[in-house]
Amino acid sequence: MATVTFTINDSKLSDLADAMENLYPIPSILDEEGKMVPKFTKIQWVKECVRKYLIAKHARYKTIKAQEEVIFKEDDNLIS
Repeated sequence: MATVTFTINDSKLSDLADAMENLYPIPSILDEEGKMVPKFTKIQWVKECVRKYLIAKHARYKTIKAQEEVIFKEDDNLIS
């Protein structure tokens, strides 16, 4: 398995985490006391958003490639 590493400048990390949380709200779960708590920290959420983005783009690429492989032959008998 390959590893991909992104380096984010420390001075930009907080702003990036805030942006991702604003654009894609962090999901919450119930804790043992019945309180709603975030499922991820802000930094974990940035990583999860990037992971989901890459997975979605890969799936889109595979869909496009599959569509390109479908070839329709003209049906001369369709209309006489």
